[in-house]
Amino acid sequence: MKKQQAEALNQKPSVILPTTWIMNFNEQIIDVVVMPFYLNNVDASVNANFLFGLLYQIKSKSVILNDELRQMMRDVSDLLVYAIDGGVDKRPDLILMYYPSKYDFYWFVARIVGLLERMEDERRDPDVAYVFDKLKKIMRGKGTEHLVKDKKIDTKTKLSYWV
Repeated sequence: MKKQQAEALNQKPSVILPTTWIMNFNEQIIDVVVMPFYLNNVDASVNANFLFGLLYQIKSKSVILNDELRQMMRDVSDLLVYAIDGGVDKRPDLILMYYPSKYDFYWFVARIVGLLERMEDERRDPDVAYVFDKLKKIMRGKGTEHLVKDKKIDTKTKLSYWV
């Protein structure tokens, strides 16, 4: 984590991020619903999917944002920016534990930016605007750089692909 990002997180009274499993250990039903390895972690792809779902609910006017949801939107956005800023390439084993493909992760984040592009009215909300500004900027910059850097070209067909 870069020094500025670490300092910003240290100044926050708390960080709220969704975990992979929406249950506690004592809520498991043995042999029916259990967490693999009894580990409930924070995965960047799971967080991206959470944010997409929340934003879609905002767009369809199916949710009323409270302070906790607003903080989650900002915190998840900050996590995604951190992941794209270098975490995905440096330590994918820590950032992408549940969905390990970084290309899936980039698609999840690009899908959020695409949704936000269509949410002009909702972007008047300062927290929705925060998410849009942060994710659009990082995807147009480092996100695109990472994808272009990883591109391969088939010598016979001249088609692009990623592995």
